[in-house]
Amino acid sequence: WIIESYNKAEDKTVFFNKFFDKLAGSDLLRQQIINGTSEDSIRLSCKEGLQDYMLKRSKYILYKDFE
Repeated sequence: WIIESYNKAEDKTVFFNKFFDKLAGSDLLRQQIINGTSEDSIRLSCKEGLQDYMLKRSKYILYKDFE
């Protein structure tokens, strides 16, 4: 929905504020959206970092889902 909203924005120069980069962790997501990178490509670019995060996070999980 962010990509769609950006593409529909009349004034793209004011669409992103400084806080967006802070929430995203860097300016990479903003640059990808501005450059027209597809959603699938953006997801793939985050995959390795997300896997690393999930591995580090697993040590600190107190309650695991019981399925």
